[in-house]
Amino acid sequence: MAKVISISDKIKPKIKFEKARKGKKPIVSDESQLGLFNDDIKVVDILAIKRPFEIALSLEDSEPDKAIEYYTKAVEAGNFPADAFCNMGILYYNRNESERAIDCFKEALKVNPSHFEAHFNIANLYFDMGNYEPAKVHYEIASGLQPDFPNTYYNLGLLLAMDNDI
Repeated sequence: MAKVISISDKIKPKIKFEKARKGKKPIVSDESQLGLFNDDIKVVDILAIKRPFEIALSLEDSEPDKAIEYYTKAVEAGNFPADAFCNMGILYYNRNESERAIDCFKEALKVNPSHFEAHFNIANLYFDMGNYEPAKVHYEIASGLQPDFPNTYYNLGLLLAMDNDI
């Protein structure tokens, strides 16, 4: 027989956010490939061009404020806007601006309602704030979007235990 151990209210989850497009190579659009056939532009020049999203990714650790600026430019340019909002949300959370972080995750979901990272991250943030019901909803949606991601189930299980929903 299993023994159920009560989880204290003092225990806080260790929140690890998922960065959107982390480790993925940037997608080159057809527009940039058109320049390959122009004699005035060299292939090396085209490969050196970075879009705002990729610039923001490279700045996150060293200059987070500048990264937010480039993520904003990426949103305005339509350059992975859901991913940009999602990653901005993480940066705002790291600056202890939880409300702005939630707004960014919500904007990501407006752009792409099935954005896994946005659902997972907003669930983590709600969980960290003690808002268990919306956290549970977003964890459940995230588990449906990427059923093989174990952290979703772990966090959902911890949330249910802390909410005494054994």
